[in-house]
This record gives sequence, structure tokens and C-alpha cells, in this order.
Amino acid sequence: MKMDQLIVTIFSAICFVAIAQIPIARVCRRNPVIRSWKYLIIMLSLLWGLFFVIRVYTLRDLPGARADSTTHEFNAHKIADYIRAGDVRSAFSMGGIGNYGFDFAVGTIYAFTNAPDQAVMALFTLMAFSGLLTLLDVLARSTQATAMPFWVVVIVCAYPEALFFASDTLKEGPVLWGACNMLRLIVPDPTRKGVRRWIAPIAGTATFMFLRPHIAFMWLMAIGATVIIKQRRWGLAFLMLIVISLAGLLMVLMAPLQFRAVLQRGMFETLEGSVHMTGIDVGGSQIFYDTGAPIPAVTGATLLFLRPFPWEAPHWIAFLAGAEAWFLTTVMIISWLNLRHWRRFATRPLMLTSLIVAILMAFFFTYIPNLGLVVRQRIQFFPAMMVLAATPGLIRRSRLYQPQLQSGFPLPIRPAKQRIIPVGARPMAIPALRPPLPRRFTVTAPRRPPPH
Repeated sequence: MKMDQLIVTIFSAICFVAIAQIPIARVCRRNPVIRSWKYLIIMLSLLWGLFFVIRVYTLRDLPGARADSTTHEFNAHKIADYIRAGDVRSAFSMGGIGNYGFDFAVGTIYAFTNAPDQAVMALFTLMAFSGLLTLLDVLARSTQATAMPFWVVVIVCAYPEALFFASDTLKEGPVLWGACNMLRLIVPDPTRKGVRRWIAPIAGTATFMFLRPHIAFMWLMAIGATVIIKQRRWGLAFLMLIVISLAGLLMVLMAPLQFRAVLQRGMFETLEGSVHMTGIDVGGSQIFYDTGAPIPAVTGATLLFLRPFPWEAPHWIAFLAGAEAWFLTTVMIISWLNLRHWRRFATRPLMLTSLIVAILMAFFFTYIPNLGLVVRQRIQFFPAMMVLAATPGLIRRSRLYQPQLQSGFPLPIRPAKQRIIPVGARPMAIPALRPPLPRRFTVTAPRRPPPH
């Protein structure tokens, strides 16, 4: 039995690596900046395949290594049994939005394909890896970079939290794919025309809203605000308003009790009460606040950018997640301090979206008392954090960061031919700076000899 599981796991990993070459070839063909790192990305896809085998086969039987995936698998197989037996009503009764919707989707896959668990895990792993490739393309196009740093490619394509949590029956893989494709609403793919350009953003938004509507609601608010403030695309802004309203309705339908509590007691009292209730028994990853209560936004920003600290990491994957957060935060601070005229680039559409998302998610993460849950759900913030950390380095390698910005003032435009120009001459009076005029010749009639 163990050998059969190993064979199925290895075969699923081989299929994942083989299919992953399709989005790799596509993104390298469409973006010459990423094309130079093609072989590195292929090697990283092999790393994903190797880690998939280790994660699925070796760690799946360890207690606590699979988080909530065992519950999702149990519910999914139960839904699949209902569908095979023709009891569709019982199957739909276990469906819904969020976790219930995820269980129903996985159960449907099991019912109609009879696929093993490893194949479904490989599908979610492929979605996460494909989403990270989309993020890499969005970073390059938003900054118009002519070169991509090595560390950006490695951090994005070998994201540790995605490596660990996407290789399982968890929502993190599809959610990461949806979050990265939502960025196409701000930075569309110029290689696609017409309706095809919006297929991936709409599919990513729908997947994100279906699985994590409360987090997708924050991303939609940030994208909608950016579209209105920077791009003035009123048609898309109206569409975003409709989508945000639908996301809010999904949140109300998914958590009606919490919505009523917010209306009756207020938002802050309800959130603080949920912290105390859910913080009673969360194992060794409970977050304790020295002041007795978290500080709105400040505590959440600390969780997003700094925690877990080395002494409070409950396991090695949490330690790696914390180390990556420290590294990206350090790079972000140093890069922005060293960027000349940073105010010109801090309000670009993708940067503004990431800043708004950071503020909204800092407020949300303030009221999460489980550090292990913070590590998992920070995957949904990773695209914004990567934009904040990598943008300065990419801008230095872009056409936006021209030599006149380094000197502090615009350089004069030199004429096509080097000529000595008088100091007091006006630019429009200089022949070299205006289009050449045809030379006029005076035609005179021959003089007639005087009459004799």
C-alpha cells in the first residue's frame, strides 16, 4: 500500500512538472524580461515537483502536518459518495461558500473522475505555481523593467508558504491563483485582445470570491479605489462597484450571525469578542497581547510584515515564513529609501492597490489570534507584499527611471548635429531644432539689350 501511494505521488508530480512547462513557455514567450530566466524557472518547477513528493508522501501521516486538509478530504469524499449514489440533495446540503464550497468542488472532482487525492493536490499545486508566474509577469509589465533581478525570480517562483500549503487539499493554492490573476484588472495582458484579455481576471476574481469572500472583498475595494483615483476608467469602476456589492452580499450570507452582531454591538466590540472566543483553545500558536487587546491596524501590520518571530514559530514552516517576511520587509525599506524621487512611483496603480490592501488587511489581521492561521492566510497578502518589496529594484531597471531623474533636473535635448549655439538664442530660432525649410531661389529674367 505504501509503495502504491509512492508510485501515484511520483506520477502526479511528473504530470505537474510536465504541465507546468506550458505556462512557463507561454510567459517566457510573451515577456522577454522573464525569458532570460527560463531555465532557472524550469529548475524551480522541478524543485516544486520534488517537494510535492516529499510533502505528500512523507509528511501526510505526521500529526499536525496537514492542518485542516484532513477535514476537507473527509467532507469531499462524503459529498462524492452522495453524488455517486444519486443523492444530489444531500450533496448540495453540504455545499455553500468558503470551506463548504471548497469541499463541494473537491467532492465533485472525486465523484466524476475517481481521481486519487494526490492528483487533486497536484492540481492545486499547479494553480499556485501558475499564479506566481502571472505575478512575475505583472511585476515586470507594471514597472516596464528591462531586466529582472535574480532574487525576485527565486522569491516569487519558490515561495515557501505556497510550496508547503498548496501541496495539499487546502484552499491556499486556488486562492493564490485567484489573487494573482486579479492583478490583471490593474495590469492587463497586452498580448491578449478583446474579451480574451478579461477571461483570466474574471475567473481569478470569481475563484477568490467563492473561496475567501472576505479577503477578496478587500482586494476588490483596493482595485476599485485605484481604478477611480488613477485610471478614471468609469465603466470598469462601475463593474467593480457591482462586484464589490456582490462580495459584500456573499459575506453577509456566509456569516449572518457575525453581521447581526456587528449591527447590534459595533465592529470593534464584535471583533475583540471574537478574538477572546476563538483564542480560548488554538493550541501552541495562540497569540497573546501584553496590553490585553490588540491595537487596530498596528498589530495587524506587525503580523503581516514581521511575525512570527524566531522564538515564537511553532514549526519550521512558520520559521521559514517569518524569515521570508523579515527579508522582504528589510528589502522593501532599504529599496525605497535608496530610490530617488520615490514619490513619483509610490502612487502608480499597482503600488497604490498594494498599499490600500496592506492597510485593509492590517486591520483584518489585527483580530486573528492564531499565529498558524496568520502564516497560512498571509499567502493572500503575498502578491501585495511582493509588489511593495520588488517595485523599487525593478524601477531602477526600467525606462521610467531615466538619467534625468538621477541628476535631479531634466537634461537638455541635444540637436541631431552638434553645432555651436549662441547662449542667448531661443530654441525655436535654432535651425537644428526646427524642421529644415526648402531653400528659395530667386529667378530673374535676362536683361534685354537696349534698343539701338
